[in-house]
Amino acid sequence: MPGNSPFIFHEEIDAITRLCDMTRKRMERRGLFPKRVRIAPRRIAWRRADIEAWASDPEGWAKRHGNQIEAG
Repeated sequence: MPGNSPFIFHEEIDAITRLCDMTRKRMERRGLFPKRVRIAPRRIAWRRADIEAWASDPEGWAKRHGNQIEAG
């Protein structure tokens, strides 16, 4: 049951964020989106608590966690 897991997997993160994977990776590097975690050699996920906090206030989350500014 996805709602009971402490992790969110790719299928669910796509529905929650509506961002493509490359955009999420860029945002993660800049500290604007929660970082993915490796939970098995070929399996990644995001911590549910982090994603819920981000989803409730993306700009506020980014201000609290963003520490790098990407030049470009």
